Amino acid sequence: MRRRQRRGVEIFNLSFLDVVSCGFGAIILLLVIVKIAEPSVIDRLSIDLSGLVQRLEVELRTLDGEQGVVEQELGERRADLAASKQRLARLRGEVSALRGRYQATRHEADVKQVIADRL
Repeated sequence: MRRRQRRGVEIFNLSFLDVVSCGFGAIILLLVIVKIAEPSVIDRLSIDLSGLVQRLEVELRTLDGEQGVVEQELGERRADLAASKQRLARLRGEVSALRGRYQATRHEADVKQVIADRL
């Protein structure tokens, strides 16, 4: 019996090349479409972002001004607090002195009462 010779296996046949070339063509077409639409999107985004940057700069200047006012008020409040603490310390010293004088006067009154009772 005579054997049939097998055909050699061709990796790159015509149908494979058709599929590969269609795939490359599709990729190139997608890249062309994306590149055409891209500049308008970028322009729109750059306009939106420049407006946003301007608004944020105005807001930053406003906040800087408010920060100065708040820091000034904070300084005034700290000065008031320091003055109140000094006044409180002075009043506590006066209360302590008055208590001491009261105790001394009361003791002196008790001594005078004892002397008066003995007389």
